[in-house]
Order: sequence, then C-alpha cells, then structure tokens
Amino acid sequence: MPVIVILVLCFFKLQQNFFKSYVQIRKTFQLLFFIFLITSLSFYLNSEFRLSHFLLCAVPVTVFFAYYFLYATKRWFYEILYLLLFISIIYFQFNKF
Repeated sequence: MPVIVILVLCFFKLQQNFFKSYVQIRKTFQLLFFIFLITSLSFYLNSEFRLSHFLLCAVPVTVFFAYYFLYATKRWFYEILYLLLFISIIYFQFNKF
C-alpha cells in the first residue's frame, strides 16, 4: 500500500517539476515511465507468474521513489511515508503466509 501511495505522489511531483528540468532528465523520466508501464502491463498479459516482472519494475520504481524523497516539500509527511514503507518491507519480509 505505501508503495502505491508513494508512486502516485511521485507522479504528481514529477508532473509539477517536469518542464522545470533539463531535456535529458525529462527524456530519462519518460523512458523510465514507459519501461515501468510496459513491464507492469506484461505482468497482466502473461499468464505465468514470474518474479522477473517485478524485478524489471524495480529499477524505475526506485528512481521514482528517490525523486519523490528528494523533492518532497513537507518533511513530516515524507518521513511518515518512509517509515510506513520501511515497516511494510520488514513486515512482508518476515511474515509467513
């Protein structure tokens, strides 16, 4: 859940700062967005569940996360989001379903 919230907030922040950045950075973010879109759609199009779909999404998602945490303005909010992300990672790492 925190991953989706951070991604949505990152896309809003990226939209706000998109035309303020250099052309190369804009092209890089567009390429990362299309990589993320294609790999997330390939997860739904392929009937077999494989971990490689999530691994291909990991690189763009980490860049988007880093962008959000660098350019977020309300410190208390992104600190809480980071704490929720950390807690959810620990929870799902050690939980046995």
